[in-house]
Amino acid sequence: MEYVFVLRGRLGGTLESLLRPVSVDVRADSTEVVIEARDDSEVYSILDQFERLGMSIVSFGQHSEKQHSTDAPRDDF
Repeated sequence: MEYVFVLRGRLGGTLESLLRPVSVDVRADSTEVVIEARDDSEVYSILDQFERLGMSIVSFGQHSEKQHSTDAPRDDF
């Protein structure tokens, strides 16, 4: 299953080298990252990596194939 994470700030190369994301969309003041995770344990591992790297998570949620990059993910954490 794919999850979309919106992180505060402009991030790019760091994420790609550490997390092998499906996609990275760098915006003016945030970065949207889509990452595949097999289960909840892997999602929490990704969240832990963001925290250890000092990245601020604005929101995250399951990514839908129908979801467009302009749709905001749920803020459910």
